[in-house]
Amino acid sequence: MSEWQFLVTLNSRLRPLTKPVEIQELAVRLLGAHLHARVTCAYAEGDEFVIRRSCPDGVVPCGDRDPVVRCGRAIVDACRRGETLAVNDVRTDPRLTDAARDLFLAQDTAAVVTAPLLKDKRWVGTFGVHSATPRTWTPDQISLIEVLAEQTWAAEERSNAEEALARTADRQAFLRRLSDTVGPLAAPARILQDTCRLLGEHLRVNRVAYGEIDGNDCVIVNDYVNGLPSLAGRIRWAGLGGSRAADILKGATLSVNDTSTEPHTPEERVALQAAGIGAYICPLLVKDGRFIGAFGIHSRSPRSWTRDEITLVEEVADRTWGTLERRKAEAELLANEERLAFLLRFNDALRPLLDAGDVQQTAARLLGEHLGVARVGYAEVDDLGYTIRHEYTRDGAAPLAGSIAGVTVVSELRDALRRGETIAVADVEADQRLGDGERASFRSRQIGAFVAAARFRDGRMIAAFGANDATPRAWTAPELELVRDVAERTWDAVERSRAEAAIFQGEQRLRLALDASGGGSWTWTAATNQADWDERFRTLYGFPPDQPPDPEGWLPRVHEEDRPRVLALLDEIRTSPAKESWQHTFRIVRP
Repeated sequence: MSEWQFLVTLNSRLRPLTKPVEIQELAVRLLGAHLHARVTCAYAEGDEFVIRRSCPDGVVPCGDRDPVVRCGRAIVDACRRGETLAVNDVRTDPRLTDAARDLFLAQDTAAVVTAPLLKDKRWVGTFGVHSATPRTWTPDQISLIEVLAEQTWAAEERSNAEEALARTADRQAFLRRLSDTVGPLAAPARILQDTCRLLGEHLRVNRVAYGEIDGNDCVIVNDYVNGLPSLAGRIRWAGLGGSRAADILKGATLSVNDTSTEPHTPEERVALQAAGIGAYICPLLVKDGRFIGAFGIHSRSPRSWTRDEITLVEEVADRTWGTLERRKAEAELLANEERLAFLLRFNDALRPLLDAGDVQQTAARLLGEHLGVARVGYAEVDDLGYTIRHEYTRDGAAPLAGSIAGVTVVSELRDALRRGETIAVADVEADQRLGDGERASFRSRQIGAFVAAARFRDGRMIAAFGANDATPRAWTAPELELVRDVAERTWDAVERSRAEAAIFQGEQRLRLALDASGGGSWTWTAATNQADWDERFRTLYGFPPDQPPDPEGWLPRVHEEDRPRVLALLDEIRTSPAKESWQHTFRIVRP
């Protein structure tokens, strides 16, 4: 078969192929058989040759690497110029260096033709035909090698472009399906659940997990598993890649193809093995220089992640974080609107109340119903403990009101409360700040979670306002803020009602005294020189009903002999406002 007949036959066999691997393998195999030679297809990667295809196999394994310079200056320069170089005898060709000669002889090559591939005037690969014996390459053979090399590269490029388009279409279809699925969702938990599941199914991996960083721990919020156990809960993130702190703080995506060969620390190696992770991709979320979250894509066995897979994971992570941030902002806006509406109802309910006990009871009920908790109580604090005066209880919850809540709060929480901080425990059984005695005390009261804020006077805690539930509860930041706000408003309302009650009682006593003595009352504001008097005062002084309460109109009724002393007293009142009381007796002249 002539070279041109061979080329026609080869083209007909290459035409239906679509995968680059298949194209290279067939071209290399058929050309080798036609020329009775070994054919290699190599790519230039940096300063090295990487053998992608070789036929027959065995002499130069695929994946083998050799420095470009070992091929010799003649071959390298010719390839970079885009010229084909034919060597009939490597032992005698003066263009070859000793290093190049040794390289070819070690590969059982006595004669060679190299046809280069250039892209954008840059040398990217070489099609090589190797003969085990010296050989005079004919012009037709050299032309055939050049044409076949060019056609093979072109077919591979076309196939690569088609594969890239197919991958892009597949990626876009997946992203649309992901968007259609999670777009209508409002709950972050559902968003994470569906995202992890869809990404895991698309990549055919064994686990996709999402975690948020809390100190030295990573709290796995949600994970999709297929053949591996769930990691949901709290784990030490340092055990799963913490040694790469520099990459983490840059927000770089961590990717490992084989955890058994990666230079992990002993702690990381044990943790990865226990979690069943043979390979992983881990895009990281860093805000303001702080590592706050990560996705973990886990394969049970080693896996060579492609650039497309890593890029897809990064895009899904970015989209998910953006969606979560938007949902969080929407939830905060809604929660703020609900909070403002609640506080408006709260203020309206407390405003008409005069009794401090009614204020406490109403405040506890409104907050308890709004939060949906078992109890809300207002307690007065003294050296003996917390005396709960008024309390709201949900149906079925045992009341504590009227008893001394002798719960001893450990020093860490107590100190925080005394600093004016709102303290919160999400799970009394799991919170490490509580000891066995505290847990038993809370357990006996059917308290599984609680939150509390304190009121101070002269540096001493005098009251506490808190809520608790029978089961563990993750208190949110808006809930803690609401408890603080309600506590402050309740304390202000209680003190206001007590002050108003004291004023009312004082007025009642004054009224009784005036009734008994037949006297009247009047007030005078020295700063503004404004006065007010009651009907008895008008009658005593003989003022007509339409006489305005005017200090200037009152002074002429003072006896002229007593008037200088009264004026001196008024000057003293103006200049000594800190004095609490004055007493003076003077005579009046009725009309």
